[in-house]
Amino acid sequence: MNFKNIGLYTALIGAITAIVGIFEILFVFTGSELWIPADLFGGLALLVIAAVYLSGIGELFTKKEEGLSFALTGTILTMVFGILYTLMAGADWLMYTLGEADEFLIISELRPEILISIAALPLTIYLFKRKS
Repeated sequence: MNFKNIGLYTALIGAITAIVGIFEILFVFTGSELWIPADLFGGLALLVIAAVYLSGIGELFTKKEEGLSFALTGTILTMVFGILYTLMAGADWLMYTLGEADEFLIISELRPEILISIAALPLTIYLFKRKS
């Protein structure tokens, strides 16, 4: 994978992250929800992650290695939030298994942050193999 391909993939993940973050913030004020939950602080965190991704695109398109640090930082943040929400879903499942919760629907536990972290997984694997 060359720098231009990494830049395109980083731009795609950054744009998706920004769009989901904006929707999470908007749904707080409109009161509506689709499959994207209304979460103000989660949306702000996604916007910060998107800003990190999108900050390094210029360097990646001009084939400067400094852009890889932004892509690597963005993937680390994405993985941290994806793992965090996966652990929260596991805790909810455990509460259901122990009888403390009435229901457990995996579709309601599957947050966009988990899906974004899965989408960023190829970039994460490539960047960690490249750095080691």
